[in-house]
Amino acid sequence: MENILERYQRYSHTSKDLVATDLESQGSLSFEYNKLKSRLETLQKSQRYFMGEEIATLSFKELQQLEQRLDNALRKIRSRKNKLMFASITDHQRKEKALQEDNNDLKKQIKEMELTLSLSEQHVQNSPSLPPLETLPIPNISWPKICLFKGAEDRKSKQCCATEAEAIMAICVQ
Repeated sequence: MENILERYQRYSHTSKDLVATDLESQGSLSFEYNKLKSRLETLQKSQRYFMGEEIATLSFKELQQLEQRLDNALRKIRSRKNKLMFASITDHQRKEKALQEDNNDLKKQIKEMELTLSLSEQHVQNSPSLPPLETLPIPNISWPKICLFKGAEDRKSKQCCATEAEAIMAICVQ
C-alpha cells in the first residue's frame, strides 16, 4: 500500500513539473517564433532589394550599402566561376596529355606492326618453298543456279540465272 502511495506522489509531482515546463517552453517557443518571423521579413525585404524591387523607398546611403553588397557578391561569384573554369581547364589539359600519350603509344604499335609485316614479307619473298602470290591458281567455283521468279507455277518456263552471283546482280539491278 505504501508503495502505491509513493508512486502516486511521485507521478503527481512530475505531472505538476511537466505542466510548469510546458508553460515555460510555450513562452520560449512564442518568443522564438516572433524572432524568426521578423528575421524572415528582413530577409525577404533584402531579397527584394537585391532583385531591384521596391528600391524607390531607399535613401542614398542605403542605396550605396546595397551597391557595395552587390559588388561584393558579384566579386565572390566571379571568383568562384574563375576557380571552376581553371579547374576545368586543368582537368582538360590532363586528359589531353593522357590522350596524347595513348596516341603516341598507338603510333609506336603501328610502326612495330608495319616493321613486323615488312620483315615477314621479306622472309616470304626470300623463301623459295612458297611460290609468289601471282602464280597461285585461282579456284573455279561453280555456283548453283537460282531462279529469281519465286512462286511461279512452272519454274522451268521462267528465265533462271546461271550462278548465284548473277542472281545477286539481277536483284540489285531490279
